[in-house]
Amino acid sequence: MSAQDSGDSLLSRHAAPPLRRSAPPARPDRLAGFLLLPAGWIIVVSAIILLSGPGARAAFVLAGIAIQILGTVLVFRSQRRLPKERP
Repeated sequence: MSAQDSGDSLLSRHAAPPLRRSAPPARPDRLAGFLLLPAGWIIVVSAIILLSGPGARAAFVLAGIAIQILGTVLVFRSQRRLPKERP
């Protein structure tokens, strides 16, 4: 057995384990949630400024709030660990 052979086997026995990604992969639901939050605010503010009728204004304000709630739900759902990610 030569010196080079023993060096190769020594390196292969003491090789470092593969590095694990520290950041989770990007999830599209997280991005969608963060984009829906300001979109809901834009709808609410524009409805208050542009619409004069109380019925139409209330409908658009409720739609904007619903969009904000949907965005919040998507953001919180994206923070949960998936079953395959649990240790």
